[in-house]
Amino acid sequence: MGNPEKERIIEFIEQGRPKTTVTATGRREDGAPFTLRAKTSGGRARANLKVQEGCNMACSYCIIPMARGASKSLPVEDIIAELDALVERGYREVILTGIHLGAWGVDLSPPSTLTGLMETIEAQGYPCRFRLSSLDPDEVTDELIGLLKGSRSICNHLHIALQSGDDAIIRMMKRPYGSHLFTGRVRAALKNIPGLSIGVDVIAGFPGEGEEEFESTFKVLKDLPLSYLHIFPYSKRRGTAAEGYAGQVDPKTIKERCAKLKTLDEEKRMEFYGRFAGQDAEVLVEAVRDKQTGLLKGRARNYIPVLFYGPDSLMRTVAAVRLETCTAEGMRGVFEEEKHEKTSLA
Repeated sequence: MGNPEKERIIEFIEQGRPKTTVTATGRREDGAPFTLRAKTSGGRARANLKVQEGCNMACSYCIIPMARGASKSLPVEDIIAELDALVERGYREVILTGIHLGAWGVDLSPPSTLTGLMETIEAQGYPCRFRLSSLDPDEVTDELIGLLKGSRSICNHLHIALQSGDDAIIRMMKRPYGSHLFTGRVRAALKNIPGLSIGVDVIAGFPGEGEEEFESTFKVLKDLPLSYLHIFPYSKRRGTAAEGYAGQVDPKTIKERCAKLKTLDEEKRMEFYGRFAGQDAEVLVEAVRDKQTGLLKGRARNYIPVLFYGPDSLMRTVAAVRLETCTAEGMRGVFEEEKHEKTSLA
C-alpha cells in the first residue's frame, strides 16, 4: 500500500487475504491525505503540526517522493484552525513540519510561500512560540531571515539540510544549490538574527565521495559557527538513482567518517553553548524530569537543551533561567523566580 492509501487500511483488511499479492497505490501526483495529522504530542509542552506532505524533488539518494507522492500544502485556514486547537490545549510551542517544508504554498491557488505563512501566524498573536523544522539552503531567503530577525514568536533556530559540502557530490545528489550558496545563506542568517542556532544535516559516504570530497565537506562545516550536526551514514535505498552509482564507499570508511563528524559535532555544540554562559534564557519546560539527574529539562528559544532545579509547577511553562555551565548534554541553569514572575505578568 502506498501512503495515500493509509485511510483505506480497514477496507483492505475487511476484504481478507488475497490469493496473490496485490499492489494498491494511488497516483503519485495525488500526494498523501492530511487527515492523519497528529493533534497532540503525548502530553508534552511542544506539539508538531504537519503543514506539508510529499516532495517534487528527485534527490538521487531518496525514495520519499515515490512513497509520499507530490508536494501538497495544508491551506492557511486549516493551519490556523489547527493552531487554535493546539493553543486551546495549552501547548507553548508548535513545530511546523513537512516532508519538504520549504515547498509549502507552491501548490496552493494562489501560490504562497513559507515566509508568507509565518507572517500570517505571527500576526495572530498566539501566546506560544513557533519553530521551523528542516529547510534546504536555498530556502533560507532574505525575506525569511528578515522575518526571524524581528519576530516575537518564531524561534531563532534553523535546521538546514546540507547533505554534502562538496560541489561534485552535491550535483550527484541532484540537490539544487552549491556549497557557496549554503555558506552565504548561513553567514547572512547569523549576521542578522541574534543568538541564532543553526543545525545541519550531513550524509557521510555517498557514492563517489573520496577523501578529497569528504575533506571538502568537513572544511565547510568546520569553518562555520554552526551549533550542531545531524550525521547520517549513507545507505542504499532500493529504486533510487544512487543505488547504481559507481564508487560505493565501504562500510568501514563510512563509519570512520561518521566518527570524525561526530567529534566535530561535539566541538560545535560546546562552542555554541559556551557563548551563552551567564545569559538569561526563556526555557520551555517539558512535562517530565530528566531521568538521570531528576532536574527539570527544557529548550531555550535557540534550541539549547537546559537542565535546572525547580518545582513541578514549572512544567509546560516558559521559565526564566540563567544559563551557567556547559555539558555534553546541554547547559545547566538557575531558575530566576523574580524574572519568571515578571515575564508571566507581562
